[in-house]
Parts: sequence; C-alpha cells; structure tokens
Amino acid sequence: MTEKMHRSRKMCEHLIKTYRKLSSGLNKPNQVLVNNMKIRPLCQSDLPTIYKWANHEGWNVSMEELLSDYTMEGNVMLVAEERNSYGDNLLGCIAANMINEMAATGSLYIVCKNMRGMGIGNALARARQEYIGKRNLSVNVEEKFVNKKQNSGFPVCSFKIVRYAGFVDLNQALIRAMLHHQAKCSVLPYTRTRSSFKEILHYDEHIHIHNRQCQLEQMLHGNNSTCFVARHCINDEIVGYGNAYCSNDGYHIGPLFANSDGIATQLMLKLFLRMQQIVETCNNPKQAHIQVNIPMQNSLARFIAEEVLGLPKILTVRRMYSKANINLPIKKIYALSNLGIALA
Repeated sequence: MTEKMHRSRKMCEHLIKTYRKLSSGLNKPNQVLVNNMKIRPLCQSDLPTIYKWANHEGWNVSMEELLSDYTMEGNVMLVAEERNSYGDNLLGCIAANMINEMAATGSLYIVCKNMRGMGIGNALARARQEYIGKRNLSVNVEEKFVNKKQNSGFPVCSFKIVRYAGFVDLNQALIRAMLHHQAKCSVLPYTRTRSSFKEILHYDEHIHIHNRQCQLEQMLHGNNSTCFVARHCINDEIVGYGNAYCSNDGYHIGPLFANSDGIATQLMLKLFLRMQQIVETCNNPKQAHIQVNIPMQNSLARFIAEEVLGLPKILTVRRMYSKANINLPIKKIYALSNLGIALA
C-alpha cells in the first residue's frame, strides 16, 4: 500500500468514527463531538477560509469587512480547530465587538458546513460569552434560524434588515436620484479632522444610542472610504452623514444616517457622483457593483435600493438581542455599516 493510499484510508476511518459519534444520539447541549478541539483567537491567516464559508452561504461578505472586524479595537474573534496527525482543521468562527460596558454586537458566526450539529457552535458561543459577560448582545440572524436562536439565549426579536447587492448603471442611477425630492442642506466631503470627527460621533450617538468611536474611526478613516456630511443651511449643525468604501467586490454603502428623506437623497447623490468619478478609470466605466444593508421599515431607503439603483434582494435577517430591545430611530437609518450574520 502506498503512503498516499494509507493516509487516505486513515482519513476515511477518522471521518467514519466522527459520523458514528454524531449518529449515536449522545449529543447533549454542552457536548462537543469532535476530538482534540481547541478554541483560540483568530489569526489573519484564517480569514480566507472564513471568507470562503460565508460566501458559500450567499452572504456576499467582502474580505475588507472581515479585515475590518479583525483589526477593530474592542473586537473579539475566536475560532475552533481540530488538531490531529493530518494537520489543524478549522471548524468554525465567532466574533463580537464590545461597544461599552453595557452593550456588544455579534459579528460573523459560522461553522463549517459538514461539521454542523456536533456542538461546535455552542462551544464557540460559550467561549464568546466569557468575554461579553453581562452586556446586552445584539446579533443578526437569517429568518429561517430565528426560532432556534430564540431558544439559545436571544429571546428578543427586533427589526428586519435587507441586504441588496448587484451591478448598477451609475449614470442612470444619478438621473433617477435627481428626480427625487432633495432637501436644502449643505453636503460636503468629510475632512477627517479631529473636530469634524467629534461632530459626527456626537450625531451618531443620537442614532445608534451607544458611543461607537473605535468603529467609526475604522469605517470613516479607511484608505478606501468616502464620506460626506450634510449640514443645516442656517445653524450649520450636522443633519446626516453617508459613507461608502471600495472593496475587491465593489462598493459598500453605509453607514448612512439622515434626519429626512431629502437629506438622505442628497447624500446618496454625492456618493454616486464620487463612485462615478472612480469607476471612469476602470475597464467598464458604466457599471459598479454596489451593496447596501437597509432596515426593512425604512420605505425610502428600500425605494432607493430597488427603484433608483435597481438592486435585487440578496438576504433578509432579523436583529435579535440577548437581554432587551434597543429602539433605534429606523426612519433616520438609510444604510447600516455591515451585517455580521449568525449561522452555526
């Protein structure tokens, strides 16, 4: 028997042994049916595997999103891996961002497809909970898994979020957007000064409830980010801001918060114009891939995504909480920054 055949046979025996454990009916809530499993902090070298898993599920996650989560201050990212004589096999990943002492947001949570139902996700969740402590944890969950999630520590259901993504003719989108109502406000590029950032942070706190200084710095100050700020024509106060960043798979719009539909439209127009300037240097200047995450209750935001941009729905998720619902001002939220999704 050749060395290659021997290794193949050993691997098959290992898989059969694992399957027998799974089918034995001994899977208790806290039992993990994987030998030599270890949970450790995620390394950057793990990201390509996580990226592959997430997009196999149709989540349309960019590598930039994963890198942003990985490098963001206050983030906890854990992976489960199985160690055996054939090498280390990545089994799953879980993440959370500690916003403050009272709140945390769940980010990507996924287990390798052929290893689900073996207690790996529960083990990862328990490990994450050690970091979260008594914080109110929010997660975004695919609709088909909401009932399961309610029975596993997230009893509070909140609003739905729709992810739209696809290729857009920016010239046509600009024309359609200009026909929509626009507010009389001043919309200028974000200057990235200390004073400007403090103003945006102050405005963001009235929308997002919590102080998100670390998260906003990461989003607005990225090398590929474009941000515009809307100000009141009389008192010069911030009445909205919109951000977009360019990744390998196109543009991601968000966050985009505004006090009215007209202000949101003005911000969208500025972002579209900036995208148009950039894509004119590309091989296909008319097309740009755009992705945006929108609260389902915000009808104008959905109108912009569906009618102005002509984007198809990719995914619908439900915001869920571990302790109490946070009543966000949905009418002022036209795009969320990202969409960490749970699937385990």
